[in-house]
Amino acid sequence: MSENAALEIGEGSILFPKGLPKKNQKKTSMGTARSVPQLRAIPGVDPTVEWFWGLGNALLDLRKDLQLSLKSNLNVLIVGETGTGKELLARKIHAERRKLHLLSEEAAPFVSVNCSTIPEALAESILFGHERGAFTSARDRQEGKFELAKQGVLFLDEVQSLSLEVQSKLLRVLQEREVERLGGKTTYKVECKIIAATNVPLELLIEQKKFRKDLYYRLNICPLYIPALRHRKEDFPVIVKGLLNKVCNEHKCSVPEISAPAYELLLAHPWAGNLREVEHALTYSLLRAKSIIEVEHLPPSLTGKLSHYLSVGDWL
Repeated sequence: MSENAALEIGEGSILFPKGLPKKNQKKTSMGTARSVPQLRAIPGVDPTVEWFWGLGNALLDLRKDLQLSLKSNLNVLIVGETGTGKELLARKIHAERRKLHLLSEEAAPFVSVNCSTIPEALAESILFGHERGAFTSARDRQEGKFELAKQGVLFLDEVQSLSLEVQSKLLRVLQEREVERLGGKTTYKVECKIIAATNVPLELLIEQKKFRKDLYYRLNICPLYIPALRHRKEDFPVIVKGLLNKVCNEHKCSVPEISAPAYELLLAHPWAGNLREVEHALTYSLLRAKSIIEVEHLPPSLTGKLSHYLSVGDWL
């Protein structure tokens, strides 16, 4: 493979946003490390979502729109890149909505559906349920996700993955606020709040004839836009602290400090995977470090080891 071809492939990629590194390229200095903010977390504290908001102004509009979405049972569409925290925000809406309307977890559960993992042949059965004998393998009656959500929240993650046929049937349910199981004759009222999420702007998919415009208007009543982490640099210290606390609680370990050079690398990384990538990087580092996270404890994608490894081989 030629060098020009390699650069063409790597340009703008997740691993190499500035193109593939050249062989034997010397590492450039990161410069003087910045002072590391206090990143010690509070052991035992549930790091639900407060760290998600940060201290900057990037999410001011999102906060205002979120309050509007809580005051009604209108459908919500969350738009954000992969890993920005769309389900996190949906769960926040669910929790606040339960408090506001004094709903129990049993009466108002959070039901999550990843639309990209639903086989098209089973999508209608999974979403709307079926009666016994509705199709060959339907040996028992099954409630659909709309029924299981009751008065709670039905979260349709990656809603853009649904086929046009399933989108058409979903549209009818949203219009009538009623659902009928496959093979059934009785309709049931839809009481849950619908929150859909997408990592691709639906407007682009409508132009490509891959998403129904009428369904878009039904879902896009209260749109919530989550900015990518690269546009929230001022929030980074708070996010790191919150995620570090979350990871330490999950692994039941004490919270380490982060050295200045290690923090500088964390801050300089583009984080194409957003919050999820940060959490995975901290998990990797935490499992390798003891009392303090140093540069050598960080993932290879941050330290330059992965770039070197990929640049010395002929992979394509």
